[in-house]
Amino acid sequence: MADKDKNYTKIANEILESMAKTKLSPTQYRILFVVWRNTYGYQREEHRMSLSYIASATGCDKRSIQRELKKMIEMKILNESYERQTRVLGFNKNFDQWLTIGKTANGKTANGEFTKKTIGKIANNTIGEIANQKRKNKERTKENRKEVFDYYLSLGLIQHKKYTPAMDNAIKTAMENYGYTIQYCKILLDRHKRVVEKTKNSEYPVRPRPLHEFFGQKVYGGKHLICADYEEGGRYYKKLEDDGVYTRVIDLPGLGKRKPDNLLERVKEREKEEAERMAREASHGA
Repeated sequence: MADKDKNYTKIANEILESMAKTKLSPTQYRILFVVWRNTYGYQREEHRMSLSYIASATGCDKRSIQRELKKMIEMKILNESYERQTRVLGFNKNFDQWLTIGKTANGKTANGEFTKKTIGKIANNTIGEIANQKRKNKERTKENRKEVFDYYLSLGLIQHKKYTPAMDNAIKTAMENYGYTIQYCKILLDRHKRVVEKTKNSEYPVRPRPLHEFFGQKVYGGKHLICADYEEGGRYYKKLEDDGVYTRVIDLPGLGKRKPDNLLERVKEREKEEAERMAREASHGA
């Protein structure tokens, strides 16, 4: 039985009251508990948390975590930043900034429409206002996706002449299905650029991929997209030179840069080590 007098996480009453009025999915609530535990549970505002760790801590599928985490960041319930390409998460305690599920004047939920509201007040939106806001959000989202195209051009991989519907659809699909953010899409492209440069004089060089292929085409003989090979633990996460031969390696916090005999086993080992570390810290009190 847990001893609340020794091990506990301080959560302000206002936050709990606000969360009680906020509609989240079961997976989103699990993510929130993990973020609270790893931040407020240790008297800190933010902390580095990988998708693999959150998936392990919640018992949820990694893809589901990616998708739901992306939504929580867009809703501004969670803050996201990066340190050396490692995701850092924190809880946004300014609940008046949250973009939560809106309500109509009669108190019914407007399904699927995100509107900004003050806690305790009912959003007074007409059908026309909601439709107009939805259209503006769609246009703004497309413009944000174009940032990925602009960043791709800055890397000098392939100089596409214009941003095409095929490119936009590929980025949109990858973001929806894999839970990518705009920032994470840029990180994947940056890794692709570095792999292309490191392997260009090797026996098996990696060729630059057109933008629509990188985010929209599946790997040969596989079921995942090419871009997924550049995720943490993916096929091309890091390629380093080893006596003139480029070899796949992993670079995860605490592991350093090394060539594992079995990549999947090393990733699972790292997750186990992280879980044991968290358990030890919890047993000694936050």
